[in-house]
Amino acid sequence: MLSPVSRLVDPSICTPFVPPLRPPALPTGLGALDACLPGRGWPQGGLIELIQGRRTQRLSKQAVWPLLLPALRQLQSNDQTGGGAANGWVAWVGDVGLSPFAPSLAQQGLDMQRFIWVAPKAHAMMDAAWAAEQLLRCAAVRAVVLHGMPPTPQTTAALRRLHYSAQANDTCLWVIRPPEAAQQTSPAVLRLQWCDADDAGLPVGLRVLKSAGPPTAQQVTVPQANPALQQALQAAQAMRRWRREQETFETSARQRERNNAVVGQQSSALAA
Repeated sequence: MLSPVSRLVDPSICTPFVPPLRPPALPTGLGALDACLPGRGWPQGGLIELIQGRRTQRLSKQAVWPLLLPALRQLQSNDQTGGGAANGWVAWVGDVGLSPFAPSLAQQGLDMQRFIWVAPKAHAMMDAAWAAEQLLRCAAVRAVVLHGMPPTPQTTAALRRLHYSAQANDTCLWVIRPPEAAQQTSPAVLRLQWCDADDAGLPVGLRVLKSAGPPTAQQVTVPQANPALQQALQAAQAMRRWRREQETFETSARQRERNNAVVGQQSSALAA
């Protein structure tokens, strides 16, 4: 005999709930790191935090870009985005501290024709968060990297909005944050922190602070940039130093000329 409830419910209209499919994880390019992460790679469609280590530890391009480049190259490739020149854009939002250097990134296989760099004013982190949120809403943008976001009450709300925007569009979102952020709660699906440094003081080790899987105490060594990239970065730094020296020399020369002109005018006046 059927129960009263079963007589009222038509079994043909009862379909099981199927959760929405999430895109597969992106391999990081580091086998040891993939082994520590749920899904064996970077999760797509959510916030990933990369937290700096000690305050005295200098976070450099050599530490950040080798970690992100394998995934960014995959996201730009046609087989990951369905093809088409308009797909597979990646974006960097942040100040000049870790700013991208186009020639070296192009040498590493990143398509700079599909790369967006937004450089907000210094200490304008809410403007940077707003720009990142707009980029996450663009269907053609497959990854956003945001540098900054100190631990403040406003930051928590901004990170939550960014996380939801990345979820809605299955977009990869990395946020590089200062060491104080490790003590702050976060909606991130994955949090990593640099923990070891090499002889030059550059961060080379990562540990997992938060992930969807069981906690792990394993640390992963991240290789530094290859020699070609290091040479390109050193050449860019040398060019910037040379330009600063030239500007300083030209400014001093103009100042000396003005001083000599004033002294000459005073001497002429006294002679008269």
